Amino acid sequence: MSDASRLSVLRRLHAITGVFPVGIWLVFHLWETGSALSGRRSFEAAVSGSAGGAVALALEITLVLVPLGFHAAAGVVLALQQRADRDPGPFASRTWRSFQWATGLVALAFVFLHLAHTWLTKLGGLDAAAQYDELMASLGRPTMLVAYVVGITCVCFHAAQGLGALPIHLGLVTETRALRASRLLGLLVGVALWLVALNTVSHFAIGRAVLWGGHASGLEPTSTATEEP
Repeated sequence: MSDASRLSVLRRLHAITGVFPVGIWLVFHLWETGSALSGRRSFEAAVSGSAGGAVALALEITLVLVPLGFHAAAGVVLALQQRADRDPGPFASRTWRSFQWATGLVALAFVFLHLAHTWLTKLGGLDAAAQYDELMASLGRPTMLVAYVVGITCVCFHAAQGLGALPIHLGLVTETRALRASRLLGLLVGVALWLVALNTVSHFAIGRAVLWGGHASGLEPTSTATEEP
């Protein structure tokens, strides 16, 4: 197999793993943490439900961490190989391609931060209730809040461009109008994920969601009150 063929295969595998399973996990993780908007107990139920001991740990490693590691390593190799290439590939321009590389690096750093902040503490024995308290405390600090907002923004931008580029990498889209539609679809999905993520972060940072839904942190929806005679 020639170098060009190997790079072509690597580009496709890199694009695919960015969506399946890493992108699917991102959506699931946003749903899981977003359950906090329905109250503390909803968050605890969602997080406890996905923390199934050794089996869940094995699935997280094989279906999330290994593909994520491959995606990151392949992205670095491709960036180094293509840094002098004037062809922007599936991206609208070389500038957008550079943004994709830059946001990928920041997103990777944020993933390490987030894993240390949540996943490793879970392995250390922190239950769902303690994780909720930890997120409330840490995201209430300006430095951690800024790190999360910047990290989430880069993750969502990177995911948006990656999703839009996937059909192009696979040769499913070739016409100009279809190329634009694919990129627009990726952008819309990325913006939606970004808004969902920021809404959840605001719940932990200031105790309430700033965009939609949610209850005050630590409070549960109340049932109809019974009045004492």
